[in-house]
Amino acid sequence: MSETKQKFNIISLGCARNLVDSEVMAGLLHKNNFEMVREPELADIVLVNTCGFIGAAKEESIDTILDVARLKETGQIKKLVVAGCLSQRYPDELAAELPEVDLFIGTGEVPRIAEILREHEANTARRQFIGVPSYIYDHATPRLRSTPSYTAFLKVSEGCDHVCTFCAIPSFRGRFRSRPIPDLVAESQRLADQGEVVEGSHARSIVPPVAHRELDEVGPKCDRRQVLTITLQLERGHTGHDRYCRR
Repeated sequence: MSETKQKFNIISLGCARNLVDSEVMAGLLHKNNFEMVREPELADIVLVNTCGFIGAAKEESIDTILDVARLKETGQIKKLVVAGCLSQRYPDELAAELPEVDLFIGTGEVPRIAEILREHEANTARRQFIGVPSYIYDHATPRLRSTPSYTAFLKVSEGCDHVCTFCAIPSFRGRFRSRPIPDLVAESQRLADQGEVVEGSHARSIVPPVAHRELDEVGPKCDRRQVLTITLQLERGHTGHDRYCRR
């Protein structure tokens, strides 16, 4: 007799790095016999991947958690999971203030998402899975993209070693670690072969809006195999796409 698949929905808040984490968690859950659904109301498990950087982002995360908690109160969903930066930054405070949340998962627990959910089925007493973030995915990691068909994000690095007084990123994203160049090329190649425009996301910034516009403008004319090179040039403030693109 086949196992009934648990249905899940992921609400991803904050930056593109968080979105990539959400896509990786979705891919890992799908690989482990969970079924993704588009609407929270249709899910057994709703996972809110939170942002904890600035005040407005924290408020949005809390509001979203409370909105989903109402679905649990009315019996529309079975389990509410809070992941991401807010969980990593304020695990004890959130656990005390939000008893309706079943699980709090930190930013470093992404690769264990299926294991954690199954462990929680056997032991619901443990609500926090928060470790020191050291994980970064590779090109072989399952990933279910949620962006439009013509674009995808490529996470180049994660974390930061600069403990600035005005920035909390190291506290919830961990120390700096970077993916090897061959691994980045392998993933960008796969995405390009699928027809995606690759947009780079690294620890300190996202490709700026001008780069988005440039890629939108030249994308249909480009050899997709060169998209990563173009993106990195745009990130450094250079356009120079003539050498790669057909007019």
